[in-house]
Amino acid sequence: MLHDTDMLRQTSDRIERRGLMKALDQSQSLIWFDATGQVVEANDNMMRMLGIGFDDLSELTYEKLVSRTPMKPEALDRLWGSILSGHRTNDERDILTGDGTDIWCSLNYAVLRNASGTARRVLMLTINMTPWTWKPNDAARV
Repeated sequence: MLHDTDMLRQTSDRIERRGLMKALDQSQSLIWFDATGQVVEANDNMMRMLGIGFDDLSELTYEKLVSRTPMKPEALDRLWGSILSGHRTNDERDILTGDGTDIWCSLNYAVLRNASGTARRVLMLTINMTPWTWKPNDAARV
């Protein structure tokens, strides 16, 4: 049985989590993919950084966002599988913008799972490092 103090603590925790999510949304470029890699949501910062509205962005997959040319299926399966499993939590790679240019980005992945532990969404926090970072010419693509 929950006591009043337990209920107050849970309410306080929920308020703090909502505040944290609001702060992330306001300060970071965020994009969500479903478990297949299809874009399902993006915040205003991400759309502004990419110069793409949500209608166009929602037609993209992870692969199309990070690769100008189609990836070999086994390479894409390996890459996306490593993200879904939680083994790959960060990355640096080009992302395509709405005007067709590349921006060099730091990507951080967080997998959201359902109660059974199955991945249901992937949150990608993205930082455009183009203005500050040397990008290797031969950056390896998976």
